[in-house]
Amino acid sequence: MDDWITFEGQITPMVWGESVFTVLPIPDDIANDLRSRNAKRIEIELNDTPFNLALTKAPVIDHTFVYTGKSVLKETGIEPGDMIDVRLRVANPDIVEEPHDVLAALRESEAITQWERLTACRKRGYLHQINTAKRDATRKDRIQKLIVTLKKT
Repeated sequence: MDDWITFEGQITPMVWGESVFTVLPIPDDIANDLRSRNAKRIEIELNDTPFNLALTKAPVIDHTFVYTGKSVLKETGIEPGDMIDVRLRVANPDIVEEPHDVLAALRESEAITQWERLTACRKRGYLHQINTAKRDATRKDRIQKLIVTLKKT
């Protein structure tokens, strides 16, 4: 599916137990189309900011949605309740955007082979931890912890 789908969406709080998450519900007709294509991840642009996000379901909300946590809201300048322009299409689930500083550190430490053996899902998990660091020092520390973890495998 190379064609982009556009719609106007709203970032919505989702209460689950004692936690509150922010999500973007996907309209049912679009979610059904994506499901018919076996889509698990989508390339999505929220107010012209690109992301690769997982399509998600939860028992506390009736719609398929994408999680729009603090890092997404901060990067886009979006607040819960905002109406936003959304553009999306099916993403290749095996493609992971790998930051240059992470790849450089992995190559320099000779941990790149271990990194390349990881599944896309595992890579995204590690990168999420690195990308949500608020300070450069924390980011560098998390990259070093990733290298130590990889070298143990």
